[in-house]
Amino acid sequence: MTKLPHYVLPLYPAIAIMIAGILESYGLTKQRWMVRGTIGWFLLPGAVAIATLVLFIMFGRELGLIAWPFAALAVIFGLFAWWLYEVDGAERSLLRGMLASVFLAITVFAVTFPLLPTLFPSALIARKSRRAIARVRTSHRHLPTRSRVSCFSSALRLGSLMEPALPISCRRDRASSR
Repeated sequence: MTKLPHYVLPLYPAIAIMIAGILESYGLTKQRWMVRGTIGWFLLPGAVAIATLVLFIMFGRELGLIAWPFAALAVIFGLFAWWLYEVDGAERSLLRGMLASVFLAITVFAVTFPLLPTLFPSALIARKSRRAIARVRTSHRHLPTRSRVSCFSSALRLGSLMEPALPISCRRDRASSR
């Protein structure tokens, strides 16, 4: 079964009409599970705000003050969506819940993840490997070309980390080239 967008596209107007019919007849405000479930609009942003603070402290070694306003707005909109559900109705609470999710997305994806480089180590590994390769190139200029290539490949094989085995490997290559 294919999932091409043009196969399901004709369903969207029908889904929108069904959602509008449910909202218009106040079908959501009559459901007991819906009234109780709105607490999730407050609990999810609160949990993510705490998790963001923990991530910043554990991985970034800082408090991440730039993420706090967005997390606070997400928690506030989630709290209002929950508290005012029965007063204002499902439509306005849904709007507040959507605003909470927007601020939650900004907190996580626009602020937290870019500021924590240890969550994505590929850039750190690339930087370390470039430095290690540059050190191998500059420290072994006096060697014949074959040994330099061998030391260079040893640096790449060892993950370009400053391993104690790298100088030994290069010394062994130097001795074999003589």
